Amino acid sequence: MPLSPAPQPQPNPVEGVPEHSPARILVADDSVISQRAALRMLDSLGLRADASANGREAVEMLLTLPYDLVLMDCQMPLMNGLEAASEIRRREPPDRHTPIVGMTAETGAACLDDCLASGIDDILLKPVRIETLRAAVLRWLPAEPVLPAGIPHPRTHTFVP
Repeated sequence: MPLSPAPQPQPNPVEGVPEHSPARILVADDSVISQRAALRMLDSLGLRADASANGREAVEMLLTLPYDLVLMDCQMPLMNGLEAASEIRRREPPDRHTPIVGMTAETGAACLDDCLASGIDDILLKPVRIETLRAAVLRWLPAEPVLPAGIPHPRTHTFVP
């Protein structure tokens, strides 16, 4: 009698987040280790994401794809997260606002003020923990896709917490 294969470990999704969401998320971080950590945490929440290595690349990717949420390291080479957020806001059409969540190890009111002034909507302190990432996703990821008029969204499902 053949033995059945051993059960494979299943990801442990965080309560309140569906096992799979078609939302588009961009992780902008120059640290490959931080990118991988963020991508793994998002995957454990049932979310898929793309990654960019600097702010300039993130701005270009946002011009190409309609991301629903951006997780942006504040300190990157070529173009830091604050400069990238300002550029994203400058280029955004009036009928679109992509949520940008800054990720930083800096604390203090001055850092928060600088982030908010640049167009960043929220801050996660590094090291980012799954619980705070989940809360940010639930707070900022739209339940319905938002695209400029006339552009069909490639998704057929939406993220509903």
